[in-house]
Amino acid sequence: MNMKNKCIVIISFVALLCITCNDNKSQSPVQSQSEINTSDAAVRLVKKGLNYPWEIIWGKDNHIWMTERDGKISSIDPATGNTIFSFTINEVESRNEGGLLGMALHPDFQHNGLLYVVYNYSKGDKHLEKLMRYTYVNNTLVRPVVLLDGIVGSTNHNGSRLWITNGNPQGLVMVNNIMYASEHGPSEEDEVNIIEKGRNYGWPNVEGPCNGDEITFCKSHNVKEPIWSSGNNTLAVCGLDYYNNNRISQWKNSLIMMTLKNSSIRQLQLSNDGKSIINTKTYFENKWGRLRDLCISPDGKVYVCTSNGGNSDVIVEISKL
Repeated sequence: MNMKNKCIVIISFVALLCITCNDNKSQSPVQSQSEINTSDAAVRLVKKGLNYPWEIIWGKDNHIWMTERDGKISSIDPATGNTIFSFTINEVESRNEGGLLGMALHPDFQHNGLLYVVYNYSKGDKHLEKLMRYTYVNNTLVRPVVLLDGIVGSTNHNGSRLWITNGNPQGLVMVNNIMYASEHGPSEEDEVNIIEKGRNYGWPNVEGPCNGDEITFCKSHNVKEPIWSSGNNTLAVCGLDYYNNNRISQWKNSLIMMTLKNSSIRQLQLSNDGKSIINTKTYFENKWGRLRDLCISPDGKVYVCTSNGGNSDVIVEISKL
């Protein structure tokens, strides 16, 4: 259970920072799985020419808010693909898998304009990461405030997710008071975990479910086992969200998860109580390359961003399967 690259911090307005979603990893979940034919799916290209988008959020202004690793924050009209707003944080250092990463909008963003981001930067010979707050005013970002600094960064296997009460983090998602998190294993056993106060998630003594010699450790350390794992390989799991809209009925009551190495969308269907996965299915494998994140509109359309680099990345809309 790989908590190696995670840092969870609660600050005054109940924001949760979680370093998650490294790169580099392939496949074989514990539960049943099938590849679904998507030839009849309704898919639309929303935006192209992007460069390593990392987080996309559906804003209450009905725009897609996005970070790109080179330091750019943008707001995109999903109907036209036009960029409504763009701002670059010059301090961001984008090296390898680092750069501008997680973002969250305050629940009252439309009135207070508060926006939170995590990014890498250099200080002397140190590569660090910080949590910042900005205020969106007159189509720009002003009044930067450092909320958390000095986090040891990395140029490889680096990441972050932000969660604010009533927000939607993708990679961390709260559903009916249950928090789910997707994470990478070191060389096997990617996981989806339910995050609970005071629980041990096993790293580095336990990878995936408790078995074999791990069982003794699990019993003595109050280990919480994952509700899903990839088995003997890794998929490089990433963005995670909850779907429960009638538009795509096949995905109701499911966690929808992006994968980088496996380049697919994974449906993890939840049990009625939300505490286990009862079925898994795979969609759009290798259709767009590496998939980083997703967001969902109130009318049930799903937006997915790729992570291929070279200014070749896109956002696509899925409105039917």
